[in-house]
Amino acid sequence: MKADEVRVHDSQTEELLWQATGPLTPEGVRGDVTRRRPEQFGRATGGQQPAVRPKLPAVSVAGAERGGRGEVLDTAEVAAAQLPAGTYWTRKGPRTAQEIDAQYACTDPPPGDGS
Repeated sequence: MKADEVRVHDSQTEELLWQATGPLTPEGVRGDVTRRRPEQFGRATGGQQPAVRPKLPAVSVAGAERGGRGEVLDTAEVAAAQLPAGTYWTRKGPRTAQEIDAQYACTDPPPGDGS
């Protein structure tokens, strides 16, 4: 999926914490982004660290071509995770970028493009 927008909000209060559109790096286009790095995007808002970190932040990545994906994270669970190098935290345990892409069929062509 080509990422066009990344949003992070507090899932308990719905407060928008960070939003960015128009990724400028190949990693950003794939949805592999670092929050509060506005230079990686054409437009980013909400770059300040909140005074109190939300217990359950929600992260969503949206693409114009295929919709998007989202996840609510338990910050205590994520902080306690022991991640091997080259892996990312998921609710299903540590996964590589390739494993994450494969589970969501991110490499499939968009519907209706004739491929």
